Amino acid sequence: MDKKQGPQLIQDTRGGNLNLDDLVDNPNLEGFHIAAILGTVYGLMTDDDCSAFRSSVVKRTGYEGFLRSPSDMGSSVGSMLREKRDGNEWTGRSVADLVHKYVANQITNEEMAAVLAMIMVKGMATSEIVSLTRAMTDSGDRLDFSELTEQGYVAVDKHSTGGISDGVSLVLAPLVAAAYPQIIVPMMSGRGLGHTGGTLDKLESIPGFRVDLSEDEIRAAMLETRVAIFAPMPSIVPADGKMYALRDLTNCVSDSGLIVGSILSKKIAEGTKVLVMDTKTGNGAFKSKFEDAKLFAQLMCNVGRGNGLNVNGFITDMNQPLGMYAGNKLEVLEALEYLRGLHQDSDFMKVVYTLAEKMVELAGFAEENTRVRLHETITSGAAYDTFLKMVRQQHGDLASVRKLARLLHPTSILTLAQAGEYERINQVLSPEDKLYFTEIRAERDGMVSGFQLTSIGEEIRALGAGRYKQGDSVNPYVGLITAARLGQPVRKGELIAVVVNDGKKGSPEKIREYIHVSENYDLGTKPRLIKELVKPTAG
Repeated sequence: MDKKQGPQLIQDTRGGNLNLDDLVDNPNLEGFHIAAILGTVYGLMTDDDCSAFRSSVVKRTGYEGFLRSPSDMGSSVGSMLREKRDGNEWTGRSVADLVHKYVANQITNEEMAAVLAMIMVKGMATSEIVSLTRAMTDSGDRLDFSELTEQGYVAVDKHSTGGISDGVSLVLAPLVAAAYPQIIVPMMSGRGLGHTGGTLDKLESIPGFRVDLSEDEIRAAMLETRVAIFAPMPSIVPADGKMYALRDLTNCVSDSGLIVGSILSKKIAEGTKVLVMDTKTGNGAFKSKFEDAKLFAQLMCNVGRGNGLNVNGFITDMNQPLGMYAGNKLEVLEALEYLRGLHQDSDFMKVVYTLAEKMVELAGFAEENTRVRLHETITSGAAYDTFLKMVRQQHGDLASVRKLARLLHPTSILTLAQAGEYERINQVLSPEDKLYFTEIRAERDGMVSGFQLTSIGEEIRALGAGRYKQGDSVNPYVGLITAARLGQPVRKGELIAVVVNDGKKGSPEKIREYIHVSENYDLGTKPRLIKELVKPTAG
């Protein structure tokens, strides 16, 4: 029988379900796994019980560890473990020392694994997360836009916790930069994570588009186009890369304080002064319950303010795809449609305009007609032109983007799908490749009553749109076209969605199970799109 993996054993320990015999002769266990198990136990047990447990672990694994016993707290890490176990808060200095030494390899993975495991069971106070964020930010370089900020420019950014068809950054960043010449948008983004898509993967579906920019290239982009969307650099917040890899290996990913530190340290280091958060809630969000999403958004705002950021956040719905298309190139095409002025009353654009208004306000440029100005920036073509400038600045094939816009004008991918013009969609997405289009149609008269978004996202991932491990390639052309919204009346046989696939990977038909039509749907239960604005609390 195969032995359990280290992360699962750590989770078992956290849940009180660890079978010590699973540790015996287990080839999957590394020292840092065992250290995380011991750190977890130390946070949950008395000294006597912990000593007995440790003895059992040593007997089964031969692991002595960096702590000889719970009472041996001579090291700085040992002291921090005892402080946290006893309910005391860590000082800013001790947190800074921990991060600095870990990046400098003066603290081992085993020691840090024990600390992370302790955090998972004991949590961190806001002040500790503020200190952690600051220490992580200070672990590397910071982007310097002083040449522009001294002239009155303000650097702004947004962060979304992610969801299905959430390509907001592709529209929001060029829109804000185009509408307000004194605003610069340096947007450090990520790749797909789990069932959610990544902004960088979407942009890389544009031939030649580069996301791995140097600091000089980012500064040049701010001077030339005032917007860039780019990948994290090794010199920026190296603590995050090292800590996240260990968190992943030790099942210490889900703690809100660790997540906030990871997000905000990168945002601060990228040089932004204003940040607007979009915290998703619903069955497709990582914080599915509204109360949890609000707590997370509040923590982001408070920790951001504690580090000198001007942060507000919105809690928005993720119980259905935000946009109409999900998939890397499909979402770029959707962004082009929005930037060309289509679908301006959509949920997607309502979120874009709401976030943009708040970014402008926090940057100090609010006016009575901010929304009007933003809308005119779309209808005039200025936002679209700025997107094209960003593509050119980041070495993307401008001709291919313009060709896509021409192929679609004056229609949209959705209109083509509703007309059954799949060959034309194939030509737009990838003329060199044969794509397949699996229709999902209503099986009865009724109303669209639900999307199981996490399951839908996982199926899109399985089609090839996402990764399962580092180094996996993505298929930029596959994805989902959604033709109906929650609460929309449909007739039997009416098109609800189309799964775009390569005929090789995944189970396109499976998505049919995750979109529901009911004879009766109470429109009063339809989730509100923009649920609440969250600001830093006093204190």
